[in-house]
Amino acid sequence: FSPDGKLFVTLGDRFKFDPAQDLANDIGKIVRINPDGSIPEDNPFVGQPGKLEAIWAYGFRNPWRFQFDSATGELYGGDVGDFSWEEVNHIVRAGNYGWPLKEGTCTANCAGFIDPIHAYPHEGNSAAVTGGPIYRGGMFPPEYQGDLFFGDYARGFIKHANLDAAGHVTSVEDFDDQAGSVVDMKVAPDGSLYYITYYPGALYRVSFNTTSHLPVASSSADVTKGVEPLTV
Repeated sequence: FSPDGKLFVTLGDRFKFDPAQDLANDIGKIVRINPDGSIPEDNPFVGQPGKLEAIWAYGFRNPWRFQFDSATGELYGGDVGDFSWEEVNHIVRAGNYGWPLKEGTCTANCAGFIDPIHAYPHEGNSAAVTGGPIYRGGMFPPEYQGDLFFGDYARGFIKHANLDAAGHVTSVEDFDDQAGSVVDMKVAPDGSLYYITYYPGALYRVSFNTTSHLPVASSSADVTKGVEPLTV
């Protein structure tokens, strides 16, 4: 859900490729609807014959995870590439992100396409980007404030991108190069970063503390199952 209460949904290209550029369907699109399923009147293609009115942005291969900046309301997400490039995108109203006509930063015949704010090549290896949050918590040091986090399921890293006032990436820094197969990330109310991996199927919490570490609970039980009443 966006800050204004609309429901956003990402839809991959289903290996059909070309329909990602076709505004008559939801393939390779991000759609925006009201919570009751109706179409918001300010969607970009409302009232245009032959176009799906739910579409907000298009030209995606597999938009995997997207999150709103809690401070600005801007939308950012990852788009998993085919064999060449992974993309991190600043997603805007009616934006065309090029797939399947382009992948990564466009180099020719680029009119009408929006480039990713960050792209990195496969270089013959597997890669699968996972979009993450804009950090607005109060726990991490100031240099993380306003940074965009993203991971990679195949390469097993988490990185953070420094953004300027316009939402452009000025640099990308390593955060955890051994994170594992990251499939989602969230910033908790206390400012810590949670992420979950597909393998080994674990949920992790990253915190920051310059003094003593937070306590870690340790418990065990001599009985783990039985019929009530059960003494443990």
